[in-house]
Amino acid sequence: SNIFNRKIEIELSLPCRTSVIFKVHDLSGRLVREDRFGNISEGIHRLYWEGKNDRGETVSPGVYFFSIEAGEGIYTDKIIFAD
Repeated sequence: SNIFNRKIEIELSLPCRTSVIFKVHDLSGRLVREDRFGNISEGIHRLYWEGKNDRGETVSPGVYFFSIEAGEGIYTDKIIFAD
């Protein structure tokens, strides 16, 4: 898990060109944020989340879960947003 105050950086290594979907859910499972990136080249990339929902509002402090879907793989982890 990651603890952050203003911005989290997630490093992503892609073995081939693919689309990527980044999602953040709150503890109750509600979707807070979703970003879709199409046709990203292979290599190292960085994704950032600044603690904002899809409307651009700062989320409440607490525990969130993010997932990264890239090709056929899905990676999930917990993040703690502290104000």
